[in-house]
Amino acid sequence: RNEWQGADYRRNTTAVQNLMSTLPGDLGSRLATARTADGRLLGNDPVFVKAMAQIAFDLNPTASLLPAGTSDPIKGVDGRLAELNSWMGSPRGSDNWKKYWKDDAVQAEYRQLLEAKEKIKARAA
Repeated sequence: RNEWQGADYRRNTTAVQNLMSTLPGDLGSRLATARTADGRLLGNDPVFVKAMAQIAFDLNPTASLLPAGTSDPIKGVDGRLAELNSWMGSPRGSDNWKKYWKDDAVQAEYRQLLEAKEKIKARAA
């Protein structure tokens, strides 16, 4: 938590949770609640969590952008991009316009979605 501030913390922990949810049976929860040699929870070990976050993003660039269990990441990304594009194109001053143009986090999400889409396409090629 100390290294990942604000949105980065949520983004990385969501990616790890989504990765763990893809493991068979209850393996994800068993890993998270396993103990290290010094008795700490593995799921609370910064080295383990950082490694899992990196693996999650390597395997799935949309790991923190889409809900867990999204079967087709590119469709999920395209759907969210379409929604954000509609907000961007809304009449100036409208609620949807403000949702995009007045919110740095939404604009950052848009950029992350574009990045993720490019990574998915590159991997498919």
